[in-house]
Amino acid sequence: MTRRPRQPEPLIRNSPKNSPFDVYLRKHSTCAICRERDETRHHGAAHCRGNFRRQHPTCTHDGRMPKFYPDTTAINAIGVTP
Repeated sequence: MTRRPRQPEPLIRNSPKNSPFDVYLRKHSTCAICRERDETRHHGAAHCRGNFRRQHPTCTHDGRMPKFYPDTTAINAIGVTP
């Protein structure tokens, strides 16, 4: 049995989900703006420095460290406002 790839959400014109910031997060994940991200491994993709299998929002409620904390320098580097 094969799994079908997940289809991306359709873009609706003039939707708040279509802001450049939200499009960036859908493409790169929320970990890309976290202070605890590690971009040195996995070909530049952002992963949690504590464990590369952890992703947001699991890190906010699993009781382990490091937790998600937004990094303002990463947000400003994107060039769009949230």
